[in-house]
Amino acid sequence: MSALHLAKSTPLAIGGAADFMGLPIGLMYDRFGPRAALGMGAGLMCVGWLIYGLTFSGIVLPPSVFVFSVATSIVALACLHVRGAVQ
Repeated sequence: MSALHLAKSTPLAIGGAADFMGLPIGLMYDRFGPRAALGMGAGLMCVGWLIYGLTFSGIVLPPSVFVFSVATSIVALACLHVRGAVQ
């Protein structure tokens, strides 16, 4: 992240806002079960890390705080799905 002149806490702080999505994840888990929550989490995790990879390679988007914040939010949301499914 030093090549982009970003503080390590900037994307992580914005990505932490995904923690407020716990209620909809719980509702999805109650309605569709743990397999659906785990599948959604796995899909979101792939999308988040794909954004990271394509941005670092310069293929899709220019590196910016906004892009990394969105990717971090998606990965954090995916972690909530997976954590809810395996508990």
